[in-house]
Amino acid sequence: METTLNTSAELLRQIGYLADDENSLKKLLAYTKKLVTKKREAEEEPVQTKEEILADFAEACRELKLHREGKKELQTWDEFKKELQDEGYYN
Repeated sequence: METTLNTSAELLRQIGYLADDENSLKKLLAYTKKLVTKKREAEEEPVQTKEEILADFAEACRELKLHREGKKELQTWDEFKKELQDEGYYN
């Protein structure tokens, strides 16, 4: 709880520094709205069932087998990182 209070206090201090800069406040507001939207979407996502998790795992195993046989190219780290960035999970 104390860490949250410290973080909140620091956030408010930093926002106070921007208080007289309309452009910076607009950017901060836009970014904050994006964060809130992503948080709400994440809270609404249904939890996967055991069957869905096992099906995803089986698919990953099939893809790995195809890759080992030279029949499938896997995503590079850069491609995966970009996908995570596009979805807001990685900076």
